[in-house]
Amino acid sequence: ADAFICGGITEAAVEEPFPGIFTFPLLSKEFCRHVWEELHHYEACAAADPSLGLPLRVRHDGNLSDLQDCGFESTLQALDDACQPVLAKHMPHLGPFKIYHAFVTRNFVGREQNTGFKIHRDKSDLTFNVCLHASEDFAGSTVGFYESPGDGIVPEEPD
Repeated sequence: ADAFICGGITEAAVEEPFPGIFTFPLLSKEFCRHVWEELHHYEACAAADPSLGLPLRVRHDGNLSDLQDCGFESTLQALDDACQPVLAKHMPHLGPFKIYHAFVTRNFVGREQNTGFKIHRDKSDLTFNVCLHASEDFAGSTVGFYESPGDGIVPEEPD
C-alpha cells in the first residue's frame, strides 16, 4: 500500500486552510492514473456485458457510485490506513474512521451535468476529496467548503 502514497504524509505537508479542513499530498500521479484507467475499464466492461453481473451504480449526475462494491474496497482500506495518523493527530475527537462509500465525479468545461452542482451538506462527519485525473491544461477548479449556519442546516448559495 505504501507504494502509492506520495512520499508518505509528513507533518510539514499537512495544511489547515480553514478550521477542520486539511490538505495534504496523498497519492502519486502514477497511482492516480492507474485508478482512473481501472475505473473507466470497469465501467466499460460492466456496461458492455451485463451478463458479467458487475455492479454498476450510476449517480443522479451520471457519475459512477458505490466504488466499494466495484472491487475498490482494498484501495479504500489503504486510504483509511494512510490517513488514520493524520486524523488521529489533527482530529482526535473523531476517533477511528472507516471509508465506507466512494464515488467518482467527472468535472470538465462543457459537461452539462456540472451545472447542477449545488452547495450541499454531506451526510457523513468526514469527507475526503481526491483528484485522480487532471489534464495538462487543468486550471481554476475548486472544492468549496462553507460554514453551516447550524447543525444540519445547509448553507445558502452566496449572493
